[in-house]
Amino acid sequence: RLIDGRDERRSYSICAPAGDPLRIGVREVPGGAMSGWLVRGVRAGDLVEVQPPTGSFTPDLKTPARHVLIAAGSGITPVLSISASALADPDTQVSVLYGNRRAGSVMFADEMVDLKDRYPSRFQLVHVLSRESQEVELFSGRMDAGRLRRLLPVTCAVDAVDHWWLCGPYGMVSDATSVLAELGVPPERVHRELFYV
Repeated sequence: RLIDGRDERRSYSICAPAGDPLRIGVREVPGGAMSGWLVRGVRAGDLVEVQPPTGSFTPDLKTPARHVLIAAGSGITPVLSISASALADPDTQVSVLYGNRRAGSVMFADEMVDLKDRYPSRFQLVHVLSRESQEVELFSGRMDAGRLRRLLPVTCAVDAVDHWWLCGPYGMVSDATSVLAELGVPPERVHRELFYV
């Protein structure tokens, strides 16, 4: 998009599962030139220029696996796509640990509940809220290293996980990487994507 003569570009992750029409998730950033335009300005029928997908934050869908995905905020965008795509294999299991400030700020809340309803025995969803108390204290607070050290052993069998997917702000991704290393998770099982604002 041209803004004041400058070519402005942003990277957004695809949130649709493999085989579905392409879709992205955009959380508006206050004062954001692109996010504000995409959220409030773009209308059906508008032409938006896009580049081909880049990156390697994608699962091997040919092999059944046990996936644990840790996301915060808009980091849920590729996590939704990975989860829905992986669950198409009846021998795959997925757990999502999703951090947000409040329940009202959860992106794709309905889509995540739909996955839980569709795959109740193979999909686990844990919400961690930093600015809103929950019934279980473990799920209230920032998803930092201390919380992850307590949360991971009670939500999954760490040694049985084939792939760990981390997506969100630098601090959360860095803390999760460190905690997984402490727990003896081989680095090749850990996939990371950082979201910058």
